[in-house]
This record gives sequence, C-alpha cells and structure tokens, in this order.
Amino acid sequence: TGINGLLFNGQNGDSWFHPNLAQREAGSYIRDHFAHELLGDMGHLTPPQSRAHVYINGLYWGFYQTIERVDQHFMARMLGGEPEDYDSMKASIQEGPTLVAGDTRAYETMFEVANSGVEDDEGYKAIQQYLDVDSFIDYMLINFWTGNRDWDHNNWRNGRHRSAGSPWHYFMWDSENIFKETGIDRTSNNTADNPTRLHQQLAKNPEYRHKFADHVQKHLFNDGLLTEDAVIARWRRWADYIRSGLLAESARWGDHHRPGNPHTVAKDYESNFKYLKDTMFPARAKTALQQFKDRGLYS
Repeated sequence: TGINGLLFNGQNGDSWFHPNLAQREAGSYIRDHFAHELLGDMGHLTPPQSRAHVYINGLYWGFYQTIERVDQHFMARMLGGEPEDYDSMKASIQEGPTLVAGDTRAYETMFEVANSGVEDDEGYKAIQQYLDVDSFIDYMLINFWTGNRDWDHNNWRNGRHRSAGSPWHYFMWDSENIFKETGIDRTSNNTADNPTRLHQQLAKNPEYRHKFADHVQKHLFNDGLLTEDAVIARWRRWADYIRSGLLAESARWGDHHRPGNPHTVAKDYESNFKYLKDTMFPARAKTALQQFKDRGLYS
C-alpha cells in the first residue's frame, strides 16, 4: 500500500529562519535526517525520508524535509496487516503521552510493570512482554550521545502490534535539537510516563546495564556507528546531499532575519559544518562515553 501521511517539514529548529539567533546560527538542515537514518542503520524500523523544493501557487517556499508520518498506517505499510492492528502514541508538551490510534492499555501496563520494579529477573522478564529492549537501548543511546535537549517530554513516537506479547518500539522524531550543546547530559532525565522513566527503572537491573554496555561497546568502538569518525562521515554525506538545495533556501530565507547580510552556504553553512566537525562531535564522543561510565552503563 502507498504512504498515507507524508510530511513536508520546514525544520524550524534547525534552520536560518528560526526566531532565536542561536538556533539560526546553528542551522544545519540535517539533524532530523541524521537521527532517523542512524536508528535505521542500527537495524530498527524508521520512516523513509528525503528532500523536496516546495512551491505554493508558483512561489518558491523553501527546501523541505519529506518524511512519512509515524503512526498506525506507517506500521501497517511496513510490517503488514491493517492500521487497526496497531497501537500508536506520541509525545505532547501540553498533554503528555498522547494516543494516536488503538488504545493505551498496553502502554499503561508497561509503565505499571516498570514502576513496580524491574530489578529482579521476574520483573525484567515481565517488562520485555511490553518493550523491545534492544531497540529501546539503541534509541536511548542516540538521544543520550547526541544530547537531544528537546526530549523526552517532547518529540517521540512509538507503536506496537496489538497482539498479545507484541512490544512497543520507540522512533526518533523531530530531532532538531541534537548536537546543540557539547556538555549536555540527558542520562539523568527521569520523566514520568516517558522513555527516560523506563530507562531509569531498567537501569536498576544488572542484566539491562550489561546489555546497555554491550550496545555502547558495539556502537562507540571499533568503527561503530557512534564513533567520532562515523558520525562525521554520516554528517558529511548528508551535507553533501543537501548543499546545492540550500542555495535556493538561502535565496528564499537567508535574509529573513539578516537583511543585507543573508545566511549563505559558502559562509554560514560551511562555518557551522566546521564547528560541528572540529568541536561538537569530538566533544560529544568523549563526554557521552564518560556519562555512560558515570551512570554505571559502561565500565
């Protein structure tokens, strides 16, 4: 079946037209692409994405990210069955975890199990009836390593098949605020009814900590996907892919906040790329690993 919901994302938080100066100066137009693709390359379901030039009634409107909406239709298309076979939820700043499709019974039960304690083997076995632990660890690793500062009270989606024993999977979503601070630490977050609460409860279990450490070893060492060189190479590939399209974006929006001195690819984009490559990525590689050690998630 075809795609039911295709979003054209202007990437306000990672662009030259954001109302905040610091956000504009950090505009890369890559962050959300990077996060989705990374989770997919770790072996987990992620929505297809690309780029598109958008015109409205013949007027050029900008260079947009295209991405399939993560919901019950996406899961049915990718995994089979009908949309009615899936539960789907999303984060909401105003309302907390919010139902998209299906019902919340399995979600609520998952947190009941987690909050009742999963330190022992019985509790850890029980939570795995509701949560795919391996994909969850990789999802958490990405958010921790990249320093996602607009998460987890916001910007996540998850879903599951509604059959008994089918676990929830979390998806990267709207990750426009990764790689914004070199020293940020998200490993201490513990937001009720959200992914970090699950993680903090699970981190009390030695088997989970051992599994988390295995994922750290896999992805942060020996040419893993979160080694500094691999992160730079992925970023460079996306930068090369969108660079020519940003020429039109610069012409359309580059002077929106800087009349007479527009944001340009040659000046602003290349300068920001150099900062990320030379400063941000090396800092996060060292800082994130130390944070995992400090939390007992890697020894």
